[in-house]
Amino acid sequence: MKQSIVPFLLGLIVSVAALLWMLESDNGIYIIEVLVLLFIAFPIAVLIHELGHAIGALLTRTKIIQFLWGPFILFVQRKNLKISWKNKYFFGAVIVDSSDYVQDADSFKMDCKRNFVIYIMGPIISIITGVIALEVGQSAEGISFMLLYGTFSLGIGIVTLLMSDGRKGIMMFQKNYALAYYWTLYFTVPDVKEDSFRFVLNESEDYLNYTFENNNRNIAEDVYDLHILYFAMYYCQVTRKKLGIQHEFVELMEKSLSDQTLPKQNREQVALILCYEVVNLRLQDKWEDAVSLLLLLEAADVDINPMMKQRMELFLGRSSDGGNSYIAQVQNEEVLRCYEEPFLKEWGLWKT
Repeated sequence: MKQSIVPFLLGLIVSVAALLWMLESDNGIYIIEVLVLLFIAFPIAVLIHELGHAIGALLTRTKIIQFLWGPFILFVQRKNLKISWKNKYFFGAVIVDSSDYVQDADSFKMDCKRNFVIYIMGPIISIITGVIALEVGQSAEGISFMLLYGTFSLGIGIVTLLMSDGRKGIMMFQKNYALAYYWTLYFTVPDVKEDSFRFVLNESEDYLNYTFENNNRNIAEDVYDLHILYFAMYYCQVTRKKLGIQHEFVELMEKSLSDQTLPKQNREQVALILCYEVVNLRLQDKWEDAVSLLLLLEAADVDINPMMKQRMELFLGRSSDGGNSYIAQVQNEEVLRCYEEPFLKEWGLWKT
């Protein structure tokens, strides 16, 4: 018997024993009824919250590409619907596609406003329906479904308004957060327009140059700045564009890699940036520099993404299986494959 199964079996035995004990009394039956209502009310409250985000998307005429609720994921791409049961976060989310809207400064500002509305509508709908349900539930005897739903919905609305959705909506008006958001989106959805990529890249280069030039803080201290640099580096690498940053950032990233005062998330993002630099050095035939940087990454006290490590080893000819594992993973990622396959083919590294 596996050791990990033992706690599960003990918990199951205790739960069954408690259930049998409750069934022997009227109070026990009442408790079971309340538990059943809890298991129904909470998922419904989450669903209504996500529908609030969906209403925000409809009001702003923004395309919904993924709707997540519990274990379910509804994919809406290229006019096709697909349902999956593999939502590993087992909660909820609505992912929208703004890639067609952002092509210049005016459309960028307008779409940030759209996203603010989408973010804020989830908590608003939760709070409104929660208050209504509590009013209705107070007239019923005992603990009713409406009372439980109202409590959950109101709680979800207030917490997300203050801690997540509301905060993200406001941060859409913060330049580096918005740029990081769009970079992430563009590598989530297929067929992003070239004008959209060009605008976000130019804005990212201007922002990073300004940040470096003023030197008012270490760029590694802000995870959103790191996200911008990470995505801009990757996009320029696979499209063979020159990254328009006039300041040397590699040395700064190398120092930040071992800076234990930085949050772990920041140092991991720094490591990803240096992983791309390893490949850049290899493409420039600077083999010794590439290997030295790879060894520095391996010696650092930071977790390196396994897929990223396989990518570096593939370009440096160090892959134990000739890159087959990495390529197999790329083939399973529709959007990533759009960029990696032609790039690897260009360097004679793609194998089918």
